[in-house]
Amino acid sequence: GIDNFFSLFKNASDPDAESTVEYGYLKIKQSYYMGDVRQKTIFDTNNNLLPPDETDKPLSPMDFKLGIKPLPGLNIRYQTDWDVYKQDFILHSFGGGYRGSDGTLFDLDYQYSNLLNIEQINFHAKSKLFYNLRGEILLSKSLSASTTNEQDISLTYVAPCWSVELRSTYTPTDTAFYLIFNLANISTPMGMAL
Repeated sequence: GIDNFFSLFKNASDPDAESTVEYGYLKIKQSYYMGDVRQKTIFDTNNNLLPPDETDKPLSPMDFKLGIKPLPGLNIRYQTDWDVYKQDFILHSFGGGYRGSDGTLFDLDYQYSNLLNIEQINFHAKSKLFYNLRGEILLSKSLSASTTNEQDISLTYVAPCWSVELRSTYTPTDTAFYLIFNLANISTPMGMAL
């Protein structure tokens, strides 16, 4: 691939300095299979197996990723895969998120694919609730099948050298609850490694 990095805006106080702020990106990716195309198995960019009639074509779908970062910590992104043989789009994904300097995270993503029968929403949030208490939720819901694919919820109490986490995970086939203790700095007493 080719990476092309350029600056649109210069620093007013130092015009010769390079800008270190990323305002957005556009990434285009495509692969060409050079082996025997009849023996290859093709996956799309989300590692989903493509139908057998696609295995005799050496070019992968074109993957386009567009991202905009209008404010520090905030991002908006769009991704699509385009089949060069069928002249059609395989996958669309639109999302956005916020990541704060204190570790706060909110992320929402919508995926749609007519070919792979996917219509899904993914949500991830992590935040400090109180001084020592943090919460996190991860949710993946299929709109096409009206099911929850995955759901994780956790509460974590953080002390200076240890933490305890209560976590619940759910999938359509399993539900689990965890109580996890973490200790910090037990392998380096008085600054000496054991």
